Amino acid sequence: GGGAEKNKITKKIMPTEEEKKATSADYYFDPGARFSTHEQLIKDNVRQRCLSGCVRANKKEIQGKTVLVVGSGLGLLALELARYGGAAKVVGVDTSAIVTKANEVAKENGMDDVVTFVQGRVDEGLELPFEPQSVDIILCEWVGNLLVNDPVMKQLIAARDKYLKPSGTIIPDTATLHLTTCSDREYKTEALGFWDNVYGFRMLPMKKLVYESPSISPIPEETIVTTTHPLLTINAYTVTLPELAFDVPFTLTATNNHEVINYLVAYPTIQLTKEGWKGFTIRCSPDSEITYLQQCCFTLEEDLPVNKGDVITGTVKAEPEEKKCDITISVAMQGSVHSTEYTQKYEFYN
Repeated sequence: GGGAEKNKITKKIMPTEEEKKATSADYYFDPGARFSTHEQLIKDNVRQRCLSGCVRANKKEIQGKTVLVVGSGLGLLALELARYGGAAKVVGVDTSAIVTKANEVAKENGMDDVVTFVQGRVDEGLELPFEPQSVDIILCEWVGNLLVNDPVMKQLIAARDKYLKPSGTIIPDTATLHLTTCSDREYKTEALGFWDNVYGFRMLPMKKLVYESPSISPIPEETIVTTTHPLLTINAYTVTLPELAFDVPFTLTATNNHEVINYLVAYPTIQLTKEGWKGFTIRCSPDSEITYLQQCCFTLEEDLPVNKGDVITGTVKAEPEEKKCDITISVAMQGSVHSTEYTQKYEFYN
């Protein structure tokens, strides 16, 4: 019955003897090999509903096609592309040793003749079982919390340029990074005050890291106190590596009186927009259902008191690297109760 089948699959994804002997260093340097990493994604109802729903809704476009999944993880979406989308051939590629388990799961479900997984990086010369420009569809979750910071984006660009047909499809194909603000003095005070007394020790140097390190957290909708500004939109069909670094202006207008801005907040919106396909939108905003891409919060060194109509301007500069993204934010305001102008640097680790 269903229980027996579930137990068979569960057995296949339990640790092997080799994996049981793995040290913490093995998982530290290959976090994608941790089962919890993939379990978290699979259990994300918003993500799974959109992507799995897309496969089912676009069966007519996927049927009989060749598909490459970049960053395939445990392989669930690759399996769905074959079973529910009717793809003729699906190859998943991932940098992690999790591909070993993914291949076992494909075999366990009788799909290893259609779905295979390969370990490596497309942007580092990994050869895949495709002719150049022969792939119909690339599925890749290339959007990071800061839009451009996910290292898989480099692989997507390499795979697109080498393997995708000129008329091919990328899922998703468009994403926009938005910027807004948050007023939460209590949370900021707690985050900074924690380091005043850590089990009897003062750790004041750590406060500097609070200001330098953006945090990922769901932001209550009621704490948003300005308009939202779209910072940058990326088209997966045309974006180049140099374009992942950006320096763009923003303008935000206060929507309430007697508020104090403590944080700038960034979040992406992800879409499939290609004509002829049934598209989707994954919203990662404070007023949306919580998903794996939560809001990115930048603690301001100088709080910004505002009244309704006050305008905050500035720029956001991002310089993504393999393991981190350097962010420089400049803020300027000539408000009704406060005026300031300053620049603050952050380091966001992927």
